[in-house]
Amino acid sequence: MKFLISSGLLACLLAISSPWAIAAHHKQSASFGHKLFERFDSDGDGAISTAEHEAAIAEMSEQRRQRFAAMDTNGDGSVSKDEARAMAKERRDKQKQKIQQKHSDRFDKLDVDGDGMLSREEAKALGGRDKLKQKIQQKHGDLFDKLDANGDGMLSKEEVKALRKMRRSK
Repeated sequence: MKFLISSGLLACLLAISSPWAIAAHHKQSASFGHKLFERFDSDGDGAISTAEHEAAIAEMSEQRRQRFAAMDTNGDGSVSKDEARAMAKERRDKQKQKIQQKHSDRFDKLDVDGDGMLSREEAKALGGRDKLKQKIQQKHGDLFDKLDANGDGMLSKEEVKALRKMRRSK
């Protein structure tokens, strides 16, 4: 009886710890699942063997052990709520910083003349995809004029930040 319960528990743990179960649990995009599949299909045959699956689980387990050790800042072998919150805040802050850098880099790329401002011509690429541009235009009117808060005919990085708020409210 204990063997049946143990083997059933083991089967459940293996099922929920597979890369695809994790991807599905987090409702990741299909491309994420595809990249994950390619990552763990080490021989490139288009299928995940038991050995590849076990290697994937081992890799993910090691990553989780490392993450746990990083959270255990006082080294006592356990993670308190405060340690977990601190790690979560650190991860959020890093992600926020990464996104801000991405936006800054995009702004700099659009700023062809390098003056730190976007002219109407330089800002034409700001709306993203055509459908998104149309939605923003329908909801907010002329995008450039809407973002140009000080009316100087140029967009600063701060003024462009308002676009992200518009996108979130779409």
